[in-house]
Amino acid sequence: MSITQAQEMDRADEEAIYSNADIMNDDLRRGMEDSDANRLQCTGRDSVWKRMYRAAVVCLVLLCVLLLIVIIVLRVQLNTETHQHQTDSKIFTNKRDQLLTMNTELMTKRQRLLNNNIDLVKERNQLINNNTDLVKERNQLINNNTDLVKVKDKLLIENVMLKSTETLLVSKIAKLTCEIKQLLTEKTNQSKTNLTWTNYTSLICE
Repeated sequence: MSITQAQEMDRADEEAIYSNADIMNDDLRRGMEDSDANRLQCTGRDSVWKRMYRAAVVCLVLLCVLLLIVIIVLRVQLNTETHQHQTDSKIFTNKRDQLLTMNTELMTKRQRLLNNNIDLVKERNQLINNNTDLVKERNQLINNNTDLVKVKDKLLIENVMLKSTETLLVSKIAKLTCEIKQLLTEKTNQSKTNLTWTNYTSLICE
């Protein structure tokens, strides 16, 4: 219900109250005029009834006035409560709008955080992939190093074997050299012996 409709209802209620009060006042006035006109014609017994009637009319008027006051007070209280209710409704509406705005901001922040989380997850996965590649390269280098160590050890063994073979060959060469020298010495001595025998034979023949 809007404020204009409430004001129109208040105005209609007030007009109805005032019209009822005017009707009651007219009735009372007619009753009092009738009582004044007939008062001169009444006997003592009638005057008692008149007094009772007058007292009843006064009581009725007082009750009507009291009822009118109660109605006006209730109407004012109703207007006050209506105004308070409208004020509270505006306050609640403002609070609701503020809460909706805060909710919208929180949803925006939540979406931003979700997007940041997605980006971080992507970066984490990329780092994991890079780390996996690096681990593979490291393992490959370790395997290559292991192979190189094996080749090195093999070459060292072959070098030791070659040095041993070289030592043996040097020993054999030295031995063969000694044998050759010995053979040459023997051959030289034999040649000298043959030459001496030849000379001796030639001398005998002469």
